[in-house]
Amino acid sequence: MQKFSITKLEEARRNPTAFAKSLLLKSAGNPRFSKLTAWKNSIYYFHSVHDLEQAIDYIKNTFKKNFKDTRSNRNSLEEYINYLEDYVDAFQKMKMVHFKTKERISLNINPELKITGEIPIICLNEQLGYDIYFLSQANYDYKSELKFPIIQQYFSEFFDCDISEIKVGIYSIQGNIFLLNSFSMPLIKDSLSELNNICEEILKNLFTA
Repeated sequence: MQKFSITKLEEARRNPTAFAKSLLLKSAGNPRFSKLTAWKNSIYYFHSVHDLEQAIDYIKNTFKKNFKDTRSNRNSLEEYINYLEDYVDAFQKMKMVHFKTKERISLNINPELKITGEIPIICLNEQLGYDIYFLSQANYDYKSELKFPIIQQYFSEFFDCDISEIKVGIYSIQGNIFLLNSFSMPLIKDSLSELNNICEEILKNLFTA
């Protein structure tokens, strides 16, 4: 069985044929550890300990272990500490309750292809629904991405609740803002249909390559 991450869905959407070839190549290698990744990890740590000062110590130690002690990196550390503080402030103002961090998902499209992934943060909101979001450096048109309505549908089944009780989206460092949306069922059905078409095209190219 072939599988790929849901974070690569837009790549597959743009060119299923080329994406199928990339799956066959199975290029190895881990992405370089970045300062943004350090910041994301400090957010996950904050949600595990519920303490901002401990999360600040965490990101300081992460920078110390992974980046040289230069003026530029010290400035970056201060910047990302500010981003961490901004996130915590925005999170508390939203009155959300943290529920899960880095939740694994698995979508069996058919016996030959599976989509997997890791959902960064799931929270309970004031309406007793679920806010599910990724952490982003910048604002962008996340609503156009196929993964978000797919994730909404997945978790409505996972939590056995109506799709209207699920909001999906991003937290953006730029603007210090949560951007969340609940997609309609017709749009979700269209997204699932598109997903199946993409996966059929991938499989066709996998078996004819």
